[in-house]
This record gives sequence, C-alpha cells and structure tokens, in this order.
Amino acid sequence: IIKNFPSNQFNHAMLCVPMQKDTVWLECTSQINPCGYQGSFSDDRDVLLISDTSKIVHTNKYTSSVNIIRNSTQLTLDGNGNISGNLCIVRSGKMFDPFFIIASYLSDNEQEKMIYDYLSVNNMLLNDLSLSLQKDYIPSGTLRSNFFVKDYAKLSGNRLFVQLNLLSPFETELILDSLRTLPIYQPDDYTVSDTTLFKLPAGFAIENSLPDFQINTPFGNYSAKAVIEAGNNTLTYTRNLEIKKGSFAPAEHKAYFEFQQKISK
Repeated sequence: IIKNFPSNQFNHAMLCVPMQKDTVWLECTSQINPCGYQGSFSDDRDVLLISDTSKIVHTNKYTSSVNIIRNSTQLTLDGNGNISGNLCIVRSGKMFDPFFIIASYLSDNEQEKMIYDYLSVNNMLLNDLSLSLQKDYIPSGTLRSNFFVKDYAKLSGNRLFVQLNLLSPFETELILDSLRTLPIYQPDDYTVSDTTLFKLPAGFAIENSLPDFQINTPFGNYSAKAVIEAGNNTLTYTRNLEIKKGSFAPAEHKAYFEFQQKISK
C-alpha cells in the first residue's frame, strides 16, 4: 500500500474481530478454512481497517517457527535393496495448504493419487494410509502410512548403495544465469525437518561414517547429521533446513545458487 497517496488500492475484503489482546481475521469467502487462519492469500501485508477510526494495520505473519514440514520415517532395508516401514509427515502454518487442499476438495481416489505424486518415490506402495487435519489457529495436517519400496537401494556385488533422502530431497530451483537483472524473491520463511531411521539387513555394516554438515547463509541455514549404532545395526539421518523470506539482489544470484547446490547433495 502506498500510504501517502489516498486511493483504492484494494481487491479483497475480510472481517476483523478486535480482541482485548489480539485480533482475529476471518476469511469470509471460505466456509471450510480454519478459523483465524489467513494463509498465503492475505497474511503479512498492510490492509485498511475500516472502523470509527480507520487506519492502516498489518495482518499476521507466519514465520519459520510455525511454517514447518516435519518428516519422520522408520524403515527396514533387506539384502535385496527393498525397504519397508512407516512414515509420518506433519505440515503446519502456511505449509499446511497442500494437505488442506487434498483432504478438502478431492475424492478418496484422487487423494491417493495426489499423495503418491506428492511423495514422488519410485516403486512405492502405500497401505493403511491416513490424512487428518487439525484446524487450529495455527493449522496442521498429518499424513501417516506404511509403505514398501522395491529396489530402493542399488545392489553392487556384496554392497548396497542407499539414498538417505527418502521423502524430501532438496532440489536446485535456480538456473545459474550470469546476466540476471531481477532480484530473487523468497515469499515465505519455513523450516523442513527430516528424521530417517534405517534398520540394516543382517550381514551388512556401514563402511564409512558420514561427517556432520552445517551451513549458515543470509538465504537460510542447513544442517545434516548421521548417527550410527553398530550394536543395533541402525543409522539415524537427520536434516534441518530453515529458509528465510526476503528479496535478494541479482548480484547475490550465484551465492544463492551455490547454497541450493550444497543443500541438495
């Protein structure tokens, strides 16, 4: 909003309910949105509050402390490279929206197809699949399922090569462009947390330990750690990614690209 130039700069109306210590915003165009949840459509922006003393106010901002994707997986690897186990994915804050759309607008068959597309793991079979919504002030959605994936690990002689990032491999979104003239805009703060527990097959052991990795940049922070328990023949792999909202100058394009390259390995 250009505050010093009175004009109609608006294209939407919603209801504001002033409280003693807070304000509740109600989205009048939806009958199924969680009460008080604004989402990406009307959050974190200046709006004109029409009252006896009209003024410009700012709507709720959802930060990385509530915009969270939390993936938890327990799996067992067999000697042929197949894996089986269970997964739990919780999406909250503005990260809730994809689960909300799937659960609210799609049929059971369409939901299952969309969840397969969302997980995007080759040869994955799901069973006992459930998707539930918690329509709180900070909403969340929880996906749970058992699964089986054929030939997930690659067998080479007497070795198995396993990709540790089962559910959410971070992919490079930018294309390196030395002639870029426009800024890079990241619209949201959010956090992704992954925990994967691997149970190794009998007769197999981990050859090389994985070093801890951490990187802190103006664009976000990332850490990864693997913990090996030889007595239980397990490996627990954890990753945490925090992305920072912001607009970054074209000159920072290469540094942003390198950040994405490092976290996608």
